[in-house]
Amino acid sequence: MIHSDKGSQYTSSLFEGTLRSAGIKHAYSRKGHPYDNARIESFHSLIKRELTYHEEYRTIDDVRLSVEW
Repeated sequence: MIHSDKGSQYTSSLFEGTLRSAGIKHAYSRKGHPYDNARIESFHSLIKRELTYHEEYRTIDDVRLSVEW
């Protein structure tokens, strides 16, 4: 799953088709509800601040192991 705002680059048929062909679901905030995803965005901010900005990762597996820890 991927989350985005409703910007034109994220709602284009090319973007939506690419996601669909890759089996990725697309979620975005409802119009007039900017806080729909506030919790997960806050979590991502915390992970970046407390973990990933302080590490150097070589592979995606290194990132996964670090975040899972």
